[in-house]
Amino acid sequence: MFSRPNLLSIGLAALLGAGTLACGHKASPFPPPLENPATTTDLVLQQRGQAALLTFTYPHLTVAGRLLESLERVEIYRTQRDVSSLFEAEVADETAGETETTEGFPEAPVEQAEPTPPVETQPAAPELPLETLAAPEPAEFLATAQLVESFNAAAIEEATEGDKLTFRVELGDREEQTSHTFAVKTYASERLVSAFSNQATLVQRVPPPPPTDFQLTAEAGGIRLAWITTDDEADQPAAIRVYRRPAQSRLYGPPLARLGGESTEYLDRSAAFGERYIYAVTALGNENPVVESFFGGEREIDYADRFAPSPPTELIALAESGRVRLLWDPSPEDDVVGYIVFRRQAGADFRRLTDESIAAVEYSDRTVESGTTYDYRVAAIDRIGNQSEPGNSVIARVP
Repeated sequence: MFSRPNLLSIGLAALLGAGTLACGHKASPFPPPLENPATTTDLVLQQRGQAALLTFTYPHLTVAGRLLESLERVEIYRTQRDVSSLFEAEVADETAGETETTEGFPEAPVEQAEPTPPVETQPAAPELPLETLAAPEPAEFLATAQLVESFNAAAIEEATEGDKLTFRVELGDREEQTSHTFAVKTYASERLVSAFSNQATLVQRVPPPPPTDFQLTAEAGGIRLAWITTDDEADQPAAIRVYRRPAQSRLYGPPLARLGGESTEYLDRSAAFGERYIYAVTALGNENPVVESFFGGEREIDYADRFAPSPPTELIALAESGRVRLLWDPSPEDDVVGYIVFRRQAGADFRRLTDESIAAVEYSDRTVESGTTYDYRVAAIDRIGNQSEPGNSVIARVP
């Protein structure tokens, strides 16, 4: 049995069909792609001095997965809370097990109690970090967050290093402990805006004092950094962080090295000759989350190769008929490109035997005379032209 057709449905279908024919084309069954920047999900914070550093990946895609051409603006939102009660609770927990002393009073006799069977206890729940306890609920953040910074395209370019964006927001000097919860929005245009990023919370702490008297010294084996830390044990940092960036870069990446808090120097053996670097050091007070001092000064250095290589060693002279064969161990430096052989006879000065340097670690002197004694020395030369002092000499008498 067939059901009776719905006249209203038939009428609507006819009208829609007529409209389609009148327009001359079919309507697209899919909505236009969303060109808003994709939502940031990896926002992280750290405290340096009395400022927060916000770092997240540059959004290269739109919500629809298309390539994002550029960013016009980045907005940073924040909500703050007084969390001094969390610090008070932390101190109370630390002193909960302390009891009053009875110094100066006789000890009361202790009655021996009947032994009781052990009671099975559940393991204590792990302590949550202050940042987790201080973080607001998403709805609370949306209701209370305020715009604190807005960065235009030029500022975004300056904040970009590799695929990361890093922005600095001052926290302000506060006597009470304060939590700062941040989120960011990114703009491709005034109308194309991302949703709020993930929320990241930082509880403001007192940073340690920075290292002082920061100095750089160029050495053949690298760049040596030296500084002074505080003598006050109470302010002794948990660690020292060393930062380095090329002089043409605007931002520091991750720390180059993490040293013990008592350290006062570091040799950067990874520095390359011919490069210009800027270094900085900070004192680390808290590891997770990172709370470190501001930079105790930045220093720039042009690491030019002005250092002569080491001379070759183990020089051997083998006197043969019509020639003297010289053999030696290579100089240990990686930038050595050749060697220079010097010779002298009795009563004369050393003179260079060849105009060009010798790439090999051996040389045959065929300009000798039978029955004559010669004294030989060898020096190394690097690619810049720095020449070492000649090594120890050896004597050979030509048969």
